[in-house]
Amino acid sequence: MFSGVIGASSIARARAAAIMVATALAAVALASPAAAAAAAPSISSISPSSGSVVGGQQVTINGSGFVGAGGACNKGYDIRFGSDAAHGYAISPSSYKVMSDSKLQARVPANFAGPVDVRVYNACGVTPVSAADKFSYQYPPNQCLSGTCQVSIESS
Repeated sequence: MFSGVIGASSIARARAAAIMVATALAAVALASPAAAAAAAPSISSISPSSGSVVGGQQVTINGSGFVGAGGACNKGYDIRFGSDAAHGYAISPSSYKVMSDSKLQARVPANFAGPVDVRVYNACGVTPVSAADKFSYQYPPNQCLSGTCQVSIESS
């Protein structure tokens, strides 16, 4: 039995996490029986594994389960370059292409500097967080040499 004080932010984070888990489970449950029997996708590497905060670079995501046996997983796609469940946002690429069961290509979206987990969602589930799914956003070399950093990000 718990005795103590729980902050509102802890409750909000727990609620957001519970909603994400319930959403992922519902997506798998609503998928076809073949998709439910197929393994969730996984990421083995991202190439290149770093790029500019401005985005726009094409990356190749290697792994397995992107299409599934007989195409069972080949729907319901979402690719996320970082997310924050507590604040309710996820950053998706402007475009992506499923090349095969083991290869995706995506256009990197703009984001804040630092490492993020890249996650692939499809009809068979979601990739687990792993060391292989990291993409590191960096400021362009001609930015942030000294003083205040400024980067212009334009929407297309």
